[in-house]
Amino acid sequence: MPGLSSENRGPSSKGRGEDPSFFVTASPCGHFMSGCGRRRAFPPKLPVRRLRSRCLVILSLIVWLFSAAGTPAMAKEDPLLIHPDRLHYPPFRFSPPKPHRVVLDNGMILYILEDHELPLLHVKAVVRTGRMYDPAGLEGLAGLTGTVMRTGGTRKLKADDVNEVLDFMAATLEISTGLESTSIDLSVFTKDRNRGLDVFAQVLKEPAFEKERIDLAKDLEIEEIKRLRDDYQRLAFREFGKCFYRDDPRGKTATVSSVGRIGRGDLLKFHETFFRPANIMMAVTGDISTGEALSLIRRHFGEWTGKEKRPEPFPAPEKQPGGIHYFFKEVPQSAVIAGYPAPGRSNDDYYAFEVLDFIIGSGGFRSLIVQKIRSDLGLAYSAGSFYRVRSDHGIFAAYAMTKSSSTMEVLSLLRDIVQRELTKALDEERLAWAKRSIVNSFIFSFQSARQIAGQALMMEFEGLPADYLERYRERIDRVQLSDLRRVAGKYLSGEAVTLILGDQRAFGQPLDRFGPVDVLPGDPDG
Repeated sequence: MPGLSSENRGPSSKGRGEDPSFFVTASPCGHFMSGCGRRRAFPPKLPVRRLRSRCLVILSLIVWLFSAAGTPAMAKEDPLLIHPDRLHYPPFRFSPPKPHRVVLDNGMILYILEDHELPLLHVKAVVRTGRMYDPAGLEGLAGLTGTVMRTGGTRKLKADDVNEVLDFMAATLEISTGLESTSIDLSVFTKDRNRGLDVFAQVLKEPAFEKERIDLAKDLEIEEIKRLRDDYQRLAFREFGKCFYRDDPRGKTATVSSVGRIGRGDLLKFHETFFRPANIMMAVTGDISTGEALSLIRRHFGEWTGKEKRPEPFPAPEKQPGGIHYFFKEVPQSAVIAGYPAPGRSNDDYYAFEVLDFIIGSGGFRSLIVQKIRSDLGLAYSAGSFYRVRSDHGIFAAYAMTKSSSTMEVLSLLRDIVQRELTKALDEERLAWAKRSIVNSFIFSFQSARQIAGQALMMEFEGLPADYLERYRERIDRVQLSDLRRVAGKYLSGEAVTLILGDQRAFGQPLDRFGPVDVLPGDPDG
C-alpha cells in the first residue's frame, strides 16, 4: 500500500526550460513585430552593467522558484501522492445498529435487523455441532449429515423438487459444516419470503435423507479424501491439526473407512440429537420489519419441539508436548508448520497476541516471516502465520512452503524469528502499523446488516461478553510494546509442535538436527 510522497517526487521541471514564456529569444528581425514591409519596434538598448544586474535578478528568481517548487514546505502537496500513513482524518466512531434479540418459547434464539436497501431477505441458522462431535469410528458424519440435509429432500419435497422450487424463486440455500458449528443460509427475494422460509424450515427440521443421495454424497466424500493426498499443502495442515490436537475431538478426521461405515440411521440419529430448537441460533436480516420477521419465524419454527438440553461444550484442549513430527511425501517441496497454544478470546492476553501475530506473519509483506523468508531470502512462495482463536483457547502457528533442499534452513529461520529475533524487531513503528491495520480492517466486518447480525449471533455463540465488539478497537489501541514482549515470552518460549511434510532424502541435512523425530505413519486409508 505504500504511496508516493511529494517529498520524493517534486514538481517536474521538464518542459519549463523549453517554454518560450520563460526565455526571450533575440532574432535579426526584432521581437515584438515581424514581417516584410511592417514597422518593427525594438526595446531601447540598456547599459551593459544594468543588463547584467537584471539578468542576475531574473536568474536568482528562477532558481528560487524551482527550489520552492521542490520543497514540500513551500509547495502545495498533491493529496493523491500523500502516503496513507500520513493521512489525517477525524477519529472513527464505531456504532453499528444493534439487532433485536428474541428467545422463542422452544429455546431458539433470534437476532433480527432490518435493512430495506434491497428487496432481499437473509436467514442464517447456526447449530452447535460440527466435525468434533463425530462419534468414534464414524468420522465424517457431521459433514455428511449437512450435505444430505441439503441434497436429500424433505418429508414433503423430493430432492429434485427442492432444487426446482429454489431455482424458480432465484433463491439460494447452503449448508456448511465446520469444526464446532454448522450453518444453514437462505437468501431469497422478500416477495418470496413465505415460500422460501417454508423450504428452509423443511430442510432444517424434516430432512428425508434419501438413500441414493446418501450414497452419492459418500462417494463424493471418499473421492475428496483420496484427492487430498495429491494436495500436499492441505495434507500438511490436516496432519498438523492431528498432531496439535492429538487425543482430542478437534483432531478427528474422516477416512475412507469411517465414511464407508456411515448409514442412513446414523444421519437420522445425528440430526435428532443436534438439530433442535434449543441448540440453534438464528439471524434474520433484510427488507422486512422486525414484527413481520418475528411472526414469520414463529409461524415456521414456533411449534417445533425437541430435547431441551443443549450438548455440553468440549473443554479446552490439553497442551501437547513440543517436538518434530515428520510425514513422508515424495514431492519436490516441503511444508513446515510450527504451532503453539495461544490465548482464547476471553483471555486478556488475546488483544496483545492478535497484534503480535500480525507483526510475526499474518500482516502480509511487512510482517517478519514474509519479509525475511519470502522477500529477502526467496526461500518460500508461501509463508506467514495464523492465529485461530475460540473463546477458551487459541492456536498460533508459523508456516512456510519451500523447496526440499531448504527445508531445514526454513525451519531454523522460523524458530529464530519467533523466539530470538522477535523481541529485537518489536518497536513503536511496527506496533503502530499493526494496530492501525487491525483497527482499520475491523470495520469491514460490519458492512451490511447481514454481517452485523451474524457477528452478534456468533459473539453469544462463543460466550463472549456483550461489550466485546464495542470495546475491541479500544483494547487493540491500548496494546503496548511491553504487552507484546510479555505475551511473546509467555506463549512462544517453549518447544513448538512442528510438522514437516516432504521427502527427507532431499533435505540436505539430517532431520534430527533439532531433536528426536516422530515419524508419522502414511495412512493408506486417508
